Amino acid sequence: MLLDKNNLHDITSYLRDKQLIDVDETVISAEKPGEGNMNYVLRINLQERALIMKQARPYVEKYPTIAAPEERVIIEGEFYKQVKPHEALRTAMPSIFNVDEENHILVLEDVGDSKDYTFLYQQQNQLSEEEAQSLATFLSVLHTDCKAGEPSELMVNRKLRALNHERKDTWLQYPARLA
Repeated sequence: MLLDKNNLHDITSYLRDKQLIDVDETVISAEKPGEGNMNYVLRINLQERALIMKQARPYVEKYPTIAAPEERVIIEGEFYKQVKPHEALRTAMPSIFNVDEENHILVLEDVGDSKDYTFLYQQQNQLSEEEAQSLATFLSVLHTDCKAGEPSELMVNRKLRALNHERKDTWLQYPARLA
């Protein structure tokens, strides 16, 4: 399955096959929810709700000439699964509905229009005190409550680490940093 915002029929069929929508639900539209860097991301609008679908392709979505490991969305899905038992983390993150390892697709709850904080890369922009405190609390809980021995090889994510290391100079050539 190649995710394509212009192919609503295939998206509807895919979601039905994965039992993520009912047989009477139909995809009304698909749109980019914001400027993504690494993955192809769509907001899938149904009659009563919306979903987010992410597909990792063998390259960086924003810069297709840069190869990237496709399993990155599988690793992201694993992260969501690992934080799910922790209420303080779970309530600050979207719910995960499906991880498709074969097609490198992640389906998540749509949390609506929210800040992605890319504005922080611009000079003079900063978090409010309340946002900084919320972030510090989230990171503290993540750091202290989610330690369960050694991380799995999947979570170590060596291929993406290698990409970031190899391409450090390349990233600096582009106007926006990759997150």
